[in-house]
Amino acid sequence: MRRKIDHLVMTIDGREVAVLAVADFLRLDACRRQLGASEAQAHQLRQQLHDARRRLARLEGRLAGTAKHEAQAQDSEVHPRTAEPVDDSCG
Repeated sequence: MRRKIDHLVMTIDGREVAVLAVADFLRLDACRRQLGASEAQAHQLRQQLHDARRRLARLEGRLAGTAKHEAQAQDSEVHPRTAEPVDDSCG
């Protein structure tokens, strides 16, 4: 467990302020920077996820449109000699 930060609370010009040891202040400042970097990284990952989902949805839409188009084309195909619909099923 980390060491507790000791501080004094003083009133200066009518305002309460916390007084820290220099080492404690530097430790808090380093933690603040690390937190900011982590938040920036999380934001970047959220943006990448959003972009990937958008690309996937676009791709799924294209694939669904292609499958629909192929099904319509297959339904419209007829055998050249019998003029009956072509059945490509393997059953």
